[in-house]
Amino acid sequence: MFKRILVPTDGSPRAEHAARAAIELAKYLDASIVSLYVYPPFHVVATEPFVAVPELVSAKAYEKVQRAAAKRYLGVIDQAAHEAGVACTSLCIENDSPATAIVDTAVASDSPCDLVFMGSHGRSLFSQMFLGSVTTKVQTMCDVPVLVYRDSQEKRVIKKASKPTAKKAAGKR
Repeated sequence: MFKRILVPTDGSPRAEHAARAAIELAKYLDASIVSLYVYPPFHVVATEPFVAVPELVSAKAYEKVQRAAAKRYLGVIDQAAHEAGVACTSLCIENDSPATAIVDTAVASDSPCDLVFMGSHGRSLFSQMFLGSVTTKVQTMCDVPVLVYRDSQEKRVIKKASKPTAKKAAGKR
């Protein structure tokens, strides 16, 4: 049924957790994984003189930073897939719209995917109205089935990791 699963990532812990679940599913289904990282094109907008770090001013430096991030984020998925014995192809795409890049990759005529497996950041309906949601946009735009992965245990782990310990909190006073 599903033989080629697209797994987009933004490098977040939630996306990594979803990718690991996608790899488990791929192993069970004897499917392959296509991991995808999308980054926005280089833009410089300045209304007055400012001092900025080189990666914000140079298109070449920006590209280098984005490629390094892609290598790091996609490398995690590649390694997990390799350890599970699942074939994995990694793609890094520049696009202003991550949702569009995900959908275009899923339906690419040369190597279409049967399933898009995405994590969700769990934004409320209110924040989705203002911020939008890549996952919601992909679900709306894509003809390929989209599986949205949310794990309640993973949510608790992330919340625990982000809480300061009593020792750290005492040191901030």
